[in-house]
Amino acid sequence: MMQINVTIMGVCDEKDSHHLNELKRYIEDELQVRVNSTQTYVEGSKSTGLTTGIEIAGIILSSISTFVTVLQYWQSNKKSYKAIYKSENIEIELNNLTHNEIVDLLKSDSSTEKQSLIELVK
Repeated sequence: MMQINVTIMGVCDEKDSHHLNELKRYIEDELQVRVNSTQTYVEGSKSTGLTTGIEIAGIILSSISTFVTVLQYWQSNKKSYKAIYKSENIEIELNNLTHNEIVDLLKSDSSTEKQSLIELVK
C-alpha cells in the first residue's frame, strides 16, 4: 500500500481550498477510501480554515490507475495547476505524461511503500 499527499504550493486562497476539497470528494467516491484534509487558518479569510492539503492513505496498487484517472479528470477542469510528483527517488511533472506513464511511474517507484507527494503549483 502507498500513501499519497496532495498539497497546494504557494499562497492558498478560498478558491484553491474549494478545488482541493472537490478533489478529495472525487477520490473518496471513486476509490472508496478515507481522505484526510489539512486545514490552515489564513488571516483575512472568511473561513475558519482553508484546506491546503489532503492525505490518501492505504492506496493499494490495483487502485493506482483509478487514482490517476480521478486526478487527471480533476486537473482537466482546473488548468491553472501544474502537478509535480515527488518521492525519495523521483521528481517529475505529471501534466505532460499519459495516463499509463503515470500509472507505471507510481507502480514502479521503489518508494511507494512509503510516502509520496503530489504538489499542485499555480
